[in-house]
Amino acid sequence: MNIIMSEPYNYELVKENDGFYINIMCGSSSLFEVKVVISAKDSEEFINNKGKLNNFLKQVRDNPELYIHR
Repeated sequence: MNIIMSEPYNYELVKENDGFYINIMCGSSSLFEVKVVISAKDSEEFINNKGKLNNFLKQVRDNPELYIHR
């Protein structure tokens, strides 16, 4: 596991073997982590475009149930 970039209590963008995923902290009074598998292209876009990353984080946090089994 190689953490590419992260913000504590926010997210971790991770490369593991040949794949990428992002761990996203969700919740308010109770925190939980949602692990979302992403493509290499998405990973590169998130690294180069913080706005795109923040939009994706918001999407997941607003509807984590859509991403839990992705």
